[in-house]
Amino acid sequence: MELRRRAEKAKPRHTPQAFRAPSANRTLPDPRWQSGLHWVLDVAFDEDRCRIRRGNGPDNFALLRKIAVNLLKAEKTCKRGVEGKRKHAAWNNDYLLRVLEAGAKLAVQ
Repeated sequence: MELRRRAEKAKPRHTPQAFRAPSANRTLPDPRWQSGLHWVLDVAFDEDRCRIRRGNGPDNFALLRKIAVNLLKAEKTCKRGVEGKRKHAAWNNDYLLRVLEAGAKLAVQ
């Protein structure tokens, strides 16, 4: 009988977060969603399904993706979204060169 009472006292007395009321879980929205960058990265580069997880790999590839988004947004001759521009640059070397030149102009400014 004594062992049973001790075991019952050892149980945590807080409610797990999954069972709390929604008002108790209020958090501020992620700033990446507010700026739209996360949406662009997820749609154009399918970032949420990226399987790079070791060492500095995730941070390095996230930086490369952000640089690519900035380069693609800087190129104004093609009237497509970031995903369309990315695919167009992959298929057409002349367009890829235009994207890189637009990025070089950004770096000089």
